[in-house]
This record gives sequence, structure tokens and C-alpha cells, in this order.
Amino acid sequence: MPPSSSAAVLVLHYLLLPFVFAAVSCSTKANPSLCPPFSSFPPPYPFSASPGCGHPSFLINCSSPHSTLSVNHLTFSLLHFEPNSSSLTLTLSDSHSSPSSPSSSRFPSIPSRSISLSGSPFRPSNAFCSRLNNLSPCSHPNATCRRWECDLVDSPALLLRDCIPARRPASDQAQRCREDVLEYLNKFLEMGIEVEWDSSDSYFTSCRTCRLNNGVCGYNSLDPKKQFLCFHSQSQISPSWLSRHTHTQLKMLGSILTVACFLLLVSVSVAILRWRFITSSHADEDPTSIILRRHRSLSLLPPVFTYEELESSAGYFNPSCKIGDGGFGSVYLGRLPDGRSVAVKRLHRHLPTAASAVARALSTKSFCNEILILSSMNHPNLVKLHGYCSDPRGLLLVYDYVPNGTLADHLHGCLRHRRAPLTWQVRLDMAVQIGLAVEYLHHSRRDKREFALADFAVSRIQMGMLHQVVDPKIALDGMVKEGVHAVAELAFRCVAADKDDRPDSREVVEELMRIKSKSH
Repeated sequence: MPPSSSAAVLVLHYLLLPFVFAAVSCSTKANPSLCPPFSSFPPPYPFSASPGCGHPSFLINCSSPHSTLSVNHLTFSLLHFEPNSSSLTLTLSDSHSSPSSPSSSRFPSIPSRSISLSGSPFRPSNAFCSRLNNLSPCSHPNATCRRWECDLVDSPALLLRDCIPARRPASDQAQRCREDVLEYLNKFLEMGIEVEWDSSDSYFTSCRTCRLNNGVCGYNSLDPKKQFLCFHSQSQISPSWLSRHTHTQLKMLGSILTVACFLLLVSVSVAILRWRFITSSHADEDPTSIILRRHRSLSLLPPVFTYEELESSAGYFNPSCKIGDGGFGSVYLGRLPDGRSVAVKRLHRHLPTAASAVARALSTKSFCNEILILSSMNHPNLVKLHGYCSDPRGLLLVYDYVPNGTLADHLHGCLRHRRAPLTWQVRLDMAVQIGLAVEYLHHSRRDKREFALADFAVSRIQMGMLHQVVDPKIALDGMVKEGVHAVAELAFRCVAADKDDRPDSREVVEELMRIKSKSH
């Protein structure tokens, strides 16, 4: 074969290799269109637009303006996907609203029954469930409303079975009640349901191993159990059909592929230049602002401050104004223009390195979650969030300023010598108030693992060395000694190895109040 023909065959061989590999590995068909909200095709794992590829629960139907996903025989539109995360924003398809309901024309986004994600890898995010649980009507629905609508008005959390209804204080309900619950829910659903997925099942574990071996993750779509499959590339391919082409045909194919590659190179260059132009024009907009802007239309987020306002209020973050330091940021004492004293939390900045990419993503997610969750909470033993600032120069949160110092300051810090020692009765009052705050957090949020109790003192209690745990300033005599032993026994139960032996937060509060009443 002449050199030109050999070159053409070689070019064809290596240009066709990715397509043959894709066909053998996953049986996908070439599709030039994109799948919104994904910026590439095929979509990243675990999503897939072809049966047998990706994860069986993440099979999507590419369409415009939104691709769709089926969960428990319900069709959802994909509104937003955050790359390198396990979260997704969905909205229910219009086909699932009840056409016979007179409210369907007024509230088209509200489904005709409760939405259930059980049995799938998806679950509503903590922030979404918290917003539902903290929504309450100002008055009971009238007798003319339909049963499903009345149930939703009384308990909006029924909209999602996976959101556990939480009991709210009556004062909190009265303060945050709404007259237009159904209209609010309709608008809330139009913005989308924030869901997360569990990446610890067997598919994700097997896929990580498959990728380490240069494989492509998929499953047997003909098997009812959808067994995981790992497709491997062939080490050699020999397209026999090439031998049937004449020398002239091979030259034509080589020329066509050369022109196609040139056009592809030009297209990629134009796309890169356009992307750089767009990103440079929006360089001043922080990504967290984009996320939070979607929630501001519901008018439930706290006020937004400018970076200059908070920088000036906090003394330009002078170290002399610092009043605390934590894992996510430093806290500064500030004074707002209206004269209020506040605590300004400035999240740590991460250098632009590859190693800090995960840390920046976690910091941004923590910032958004803290705003979305704390803005819907109101409890006398929790500091209130007064506002925030999302700026490329820094992420800032504005809280109540607590002038009396922290509990650690009174027990072990600079305030322990300034005042009389804290009596046992005062310490019990503190324990009860902390217990009430933890109970509120437990029953207003879905994921209780974030509030697990520490067990650093268990070993001393087990060995009978309670005196090493108790502050020596407390006189252990009479009723005080009985109260200390009762609190120690309660602490020991809270960190029991078997979760069934541990009391819940409500039981802890009740036991602390019982100990307090006996100590009078």
C-alpha cells in the first residue's frame, strides 16, 4: 500500500478508535445535542442518556428546555446541577398535577398527592425540609377547601414524605405565619426541590474500582436487578471493512477527516475564546451570589450587606477587633450604621491551588446552608442571623453579639476570676437552656447526626473518677452531690454504644428539668 494510503488508514484507525470503544463499552449512539443542565454530552457519571450506561437510577431523557428524570414513576425536570457535588434541583412535571382540581389552574406546580423519594438514592436536602417545616398558616383553612389542600395548609411538610414534620414553638409559628401558604408552595416548587443523593451504594463503590482499571461504568439494562457492569476497551481493533475500500476512496476519506478535524479545531478555539469573554465579563460575580439569588425571591432571606459596610463596621478586620476563631473563619466585633453591635464572621480564604479546591467548595456550601437554615430559625437560645455578604473578596455572616462572653470564658477563661463562681443551680439552668436549643435543632432539621454528643469524659465516669470531671469550685455536698451524680449518669446514657439506649433530646431536657427541680 502506498505511503499516502497507509497514512490515511492510520488516521482512520486512531480517529475511529474512540467511537468503536464507546460502542463496545456502553452501546451509546452519537448525539450532537446537549442535555441541559449539563454542559457536555454524554452527561457525567452517575447520569446517562443511554440505557445500560451510568447508574440505573440516573437515566435521563435529554430534551429542551429541561432534561427529565424519572423517580418512583414520577417525572421531574432537571433545573440545576452543581458539578463536583451530590446535589440537584428538580421540579415536578406538569403532567402530575391534578387536572380535575380547581386549584390546579391557580397552583399548577402543586401535585395532586404527596411526593415520595423513598426507595431511590435521592432525598430532600436539609435546607429544603427546614424551610417546609418552618412554614405555617396564620389561620386554619376554611371548610370549602379540598382535603389535600387543607392538609397542605395545616402541614406543608406533607408535600414531601421524606421530610419529617417538626414541632415548632407556638410563638415561632405566630411570628412566621403566612396567609398564602398554597401560593407560597407553588412558587417554592417552581424554583425546584433541592435533593441530594447517597453515593455509598454498591454502584458507586464498583464504579470507583472500574475507573481505576480504565473501565466505563454501566449496568445490564435487560436484567431486572440492573447488575453493575464494567466495560473495558479493546487493546486492538481491526476494522475489516477498511480493506474493501479502494485507494481513491481511502484518500477521499482521509481528506474529509482532515477537513473535519480542522473545522473541529476552529470550532473549539472559537468556543474557548467566547467562554473566556463571557467569564471575564462576569468575573466580579461570586458563585455563591448566583445560588442565593434564586432564594431571595421568596423574601425569607436576611438582608444583604456590602463588603465595604461590614469591613468598615468590623474595623477593617483589625486583629484588635477579633473576638473569636473557629474552623471555618474568624469572628470580629462590629457596629452597624444604626448603632447595633454585631459579630461579623469572616470565612477563611483559600489560596487558588488544586489542593484547596475541595476546601473552597465545602466552605461555599457551608456558607449557603448556614444562611438558608438559620434564616428560618428563631429560638431564644440560638444567635440570630442578621444578614450576610457574598463577595469575591470574602464571605461574611452577621450574627447577634453576645457581650457576656462564652461559656468557656466563664468556666475556664478570663471571666472565671472576675465574678463569683458559678453555682450548681446556675450551671443546671445553662444545661437546660442548651438542651432546649439542641432539642429545637433536632426537631427542626432532618439530619440529626450533625448534633451528636461528645464522649470525651466517658472514660473518667466509667472508672468512678467523677471528681476529675466536675469543676472543683462546686461544693459536692447534700442535694448538689446528688444532682451532679444524676447529670453524670445522664451524660453516660447519651454516649451509650447502642443507639436504642440513648435518650433523645426531649428526654434529656425533661431529665435536666427534673434534676433542677430537685436541687432547689
